[in-house]
Amino acid sequence: MKKVAALIALYTATSFSLSALAASSTDVSVTGTITPAACTPSLSGAGDFDFGKISAQDLNQDAITQFESGMQRLTIACSAPTRFALDGIDNRAGTAHLANAMYFGLGLNGTEKIGGFRMGIQPTGLNADGATDVTRMRSVNGSAWMPVTSGVVYLASRGVGSPVLYGFALQGASEPSPISTLSADLQVTMSIVKATDLTLTNDISIDGAASIEVTYL
Repeated sequence: MKKVAALIALYTATSFSLSALAASSTDVSVTGTITPAACTPSLSGAGDFDFGKISAQDLNQDAITQFESGMQRLTIACSAPTRFALDGIDNRAGTAHLANAMYFGLGLNGTEKIGGFRMGIQPTGLNADGATDVTRMRSVNGSAWMPVTSGVVYLASRGVGSPVLYGFALQGASEPSPISTLSADLQVTMSIVKATDLTLTNDISIDGAASIEVTYL
C-alpha cells in the first residue's frame, strides 16, 4: 500500500508541476476543394500491350534489349472543363530493373528482375477539345510548370524519386488549361535485361502492370 501511495503522490506532484509550465502552440489549417468534375482515362486497346512470344535468341547477351509497341489512343474524358495532370502508379513496384521513376516493373522470374517498361506520350497527335495547339507541361510540385516542346514524354511512377506531373496547356498558356476531352498517342517501350542475367531454361512470363492516374489541379 505504501508503494501505491508513493506513486500516486508522485503523479499528483508532477501534474501540478506540468500545469504551471507556459504553453506553446502552432496552428493547423485543413483546406481543399471538392469538385463536381470527374475525369476518366481510357486507352483504345483497353491498355493491353501484348508483345507475344519473344525468343531467347532475340535477346542481347550483354546489353538491354528494347521492344516498342504500337500506338494506343489515350483519352481523358471529363464531365466539365477541368485542370488536370497525369502520372503513373506501378502495380509491380520494386520489380523494374532500374530505380528510375520512368520505368515500371515487369514482374519477377523467381528473384530475377526481367526488366521494365515506359509509357510515352508522343509529341504529335495531341487534341484538346478539338484544338491541336497543345503543349505538354511538366511540374515537380504541381504549381510551377515548364513546357515540354519536343520529344516523347514518359509518365513517371508515383512514389519513386521526386513527383513528376504532366499537364496540357492550350494556345501557349503557361500552365495546364481546363479541358473537357484530351486525346494523345501513347506507346510502350519495353526493356528486357541482358540474357546473361536471366535463367532461360523455362518460359518467363512478362507481367507488367501500371495505372495512369489523373490528378486534379
